[in-house]
Amino acid sequence: MKQPKQSQIKRFLFSLTLLLENGFELKESIQIMQRSQQISNAIFIQFTKGLSKGASIAEAFRQLGCSEKEVTQIEFALMHGNLASTLRTVVNQRTQREKQLVLFRKASVYPTFLLIIICFVLLVLRQYLLPQLLAAGLLESGYWGVRFILQLPIYLGISTLIIGMIVLGLRYSKRVHSPLQQAVWFSKLPIFGTFYRLYQTSYFTLEWGNLYKQGLESKQIVACMLRLSNRTLMYEIAKQMEQRFTKGESFAQMIDQYPFLAPELAVIIYQGEQAGRLGDELLLYSRLSLQNFSERLERFFHWLQPILFLLVAALVISIYAAMFIPLYQNMGGDFL
Repeated sequence: MKQPKQSQIKRFLFSLTLLLENGFELKESIQIMQRSQQISNAIFIQFTKGLSKGASIAEAFRQLGCSEKEVTQIEFALMHGNLASTLRTVVNQRTQREKQLVLFRKASVYPTFLLIIICFVLLVLRQYLLPQLLAAGLLESGYWGVRFILQLPIYLGISTLIIGMIVLGLRYSKRVHSPLQQAVWFSKLPIFGTFYRLYQTSYFTLEWGNLYKQGLESKQIVACMLRLSNRTLMYEIAKQMEQRFTKGESFAQMIDQYPFLAPELAVIIYQGEQAGRLGDELLLYSRLSLQNFSERLERFFHWLQPILFLLVAALVISIYAAMFIPLYQNMGGDFL
């Protein structure tokens, strides 16, 4: 069966969240949504297909088309009992990602369009105008500007090839390396690593905060993490934590060893354990981290467009200087 669109999945999650928040059970909520006929019936078929075969609720959301991280959040929700609250968080995260995608498109669409036009103009100059000027003797073949125009498409092609190889390399790395290895590597990247640490910190503290608020201890939380899919970062961390608990390490000491989590998180956990309000402090810190992540990302997108425009402008000026300054000088003009 064809996978539902993400917009349809978000609508399903939003409606389900509203019904759960108003006291309806999951089964009742599904029946009410089906009767309302406001959501495609294919969504319900996809969601209930796994449940009818004995799959877990989290697995049903995975088959529906939710991401692995969203499924992990739902698995945690089934442990601490706040399914409605978790689904609300998932919907809010999807809304936030959509806003960020819109900002990115706004920042990149015009420079990209200008770059395409410049490439077209460069092709015309290289294939038609430049040969005529060389044949007429208005330009010399050894001039740096001529070499620049002739070689610029090669440089652009190499740059595109490098970007493509980086993308393919990241996809291959995702298959070969474990989630923990990927997380450590991503956290060390310049610029991107800062955003990655904030996002992961917000995510981990949210889930741990919910479990701590249910009265669970650190070892019990690790046991809950071990019940997750072995394809997740949470599971790999739990495997390491289980071994470190046997060595007498505290939860705060373990957290301090993961570079993809904020360094101050270990201090917050230590102080929260001493004060006896670790769950509340982690949930508060999660909200602050997510807000910080969103604000920084918006600032980054606002700076991205002028930077791209500057790069495009520099390319235009370079082509102008390479082509028309020597032509103007050969015609007897004084550029200076």
